[in-house]
Amino acid sequence: MAVPNIFGSATAAIPLSQLDTNFATAITLGNTAVYLGNTTTSLGNVTLTNVTISSGNVTITGANVSGTANVSTLIVTGNQTSLGNVAITGNISANIATFGAGSNTAPAITTTGDTNTGIFFPAADTIAFTEGGVESMRIDASGNVTLSTGNLIIGTSGKGIDFSATSHPAGMTSELLADYEEGTWTPTFNLGAFTYTLQNGIYTKVGNVVHVTGRIDWSAKSGSGIGLINLPFTAVASPTINYSCSYGYLKGVDTNDLQLIGFLENNAAYIGMVWVNDNGTPGFTDVSNWDATGVVAFSITYQV
Repeated sequence: MAVPNIFGSATAAIPLSQLDTNFATAITLGNTAVYLGNTTTSLGNVTLTNVTISSGNVTITGANVSGTANVSTLIVTGNQTSLGNVAITGNISANIATFGAGSNTAPAITTTGDTNTGIFFPAADTIAFTEGGVESMRIDASGNVTLSTGNLIIGTSGKGIDFSATSHPAGMTSELLADYEEGTWTPTFNLGAFTYTLQNGIYTKVGNVVHVTGRIDWSAKSGSGIGLINLPFTAVASPTINYSCSYGYLKGVDTNDLQLIGFLENNAAYIGMVWVNDNGTPGFTDVSNWDATGVVAFSITYQV
C-alpha cells in the first residue's frame, strides 16, 4: 500500500505498520491531530513537541523530547534526552536521571516559581547549592564542605561536632564538641559594700571549659567579710578538682605581706582570695583590711 507523503491530503487511514518501512527519517507529530489506533506499533526516532497526556501512563524508550511535555505519570526505561521543559504532575520512575551542570543563577535541579534556588554541579565530582542565585554551600571532590553565605547552626541542644574518628587515651569520656559561647558578665565582690568605678568581665566557653578575665576598681568601701569574686558559671561538682586564679594587677588589697592566690572550689561560682604563708597554711583576706580605693585584675580557667 502506498503511503501519502502529506497526511493532510490522505483520503484513507494509514496503517501504522507501514510507517517504519515508508519513512527513513524522524516523524514529527505537530499541531495536526494524529490518532494511533488499537494496533500495537513500535515507533523509532519520534520527536514530540508540546504534547499533553491527560491520563494513563507513558512509557518512553530512547526518545528525544523538545518543547514542553505535560505527563501525569512518566516511566523511563531507557536513556532519554529532554531539550525543553518536562512538567510531571505525578510520579517519575527512572534508574538514573541526568541533568545539565547548571549554575548558581540557573541551577540544574530547581522548583517551580523559584528557579534561582536549587542544586547545580560546578565541577567534576562537586555538588553545590544555591539560594536566590547565590551559592550557599558546596561539597567538593575531597568531601570538604564550604558554607559561603551562612553559619553552621546546631539546632538541638547537646548535639555538635563529633571527633570520635580520632585516637584518644584510655580516660576519654567524650569527643563531642557541643557548645561554644562568648560573652560578658559584671564581676563584683560578694561581701562588703563597694562603690565601683569599673567592672569589666569577659568570658569564652568552649565545650565544658570556661576562661574568664575581669577587672574591678573601687573608690570607696565598707563592711567586712572574705574577699570573694563572683563568676559567670558554676564550676563542675568534682570533690577532687580545684582551680587557681592568677592576678594581673592588685592595689589596695590586704595580703598580710604574703602571696595572694585565687581559689575556686568545686560546685562554686566565686573566687576566694587567699593568702598563703611560708608553711603553706592558707588564710582568706578580709575586705575590712582593704584600702578605701583599689584595683583587682584577674583571670581563671575552669570546668563547668
